[in-house]
Order: sequence, then structure tokens, then C-alpha cells
Amino acid sequence: MFACGTPEDVVTPALLRDVYRVEARIERCSRGIGHVMVDGVADETAAAWRFQLL
Repeated sequence: MFACGTPEDVVTPALLRDVYRVEARIERCSRGIGHVMVDGVADETAAAWRFQLL
């Protein structure tokens, strides 16, 4: 488990980068539902250092 809480609180660009190693954003549709939009592969050095802290 990487995070605990509501999706709005824990599904963040930083979490997606750390867990899935992607650059992503969360956008809300007209109904207010969050959708994850993946923009590409994350820079490995940016994501890797955070795993060392866990």
C-alpha cells in the first residue's frame, strides 16, 4: 500500500509518478469525476529517490 485516504486526497501526480513512474495529471470532467491523464514516462531519477525514503 502506498497511500491511504480518499481518491481525491491520495491520487496525485506525485503518487502516480512514484508508483507507476509516469507523468500524469488528474482532470475533472463536466460531471466532476476525476480522470487520470498520462502524459508520458517519468524521469527515472526524479521518481527513484523517493522510493529510497520509503
